[in-house]
Amino acid sequence: MQDPGYQQKQKDIAGEGMANTPEEFSKQIDAAIARYTAVAKRANIKID
Repeated sequence: MQDPGYQQKQKDIAGEGMANTPEEFSKQIDAAIARYTAVAKRANIKID
């Protein structure tokens, strides 16, 4: 992720790398699941 070529490619596609620990990543995933679960419930989206 420190390679300048890689960093430029990420900027070109509007992405930004983020270094974190497995625990921090797990918290991010848990937060995303909670957020999108709430969105799906409000929109009455169900999985068949």
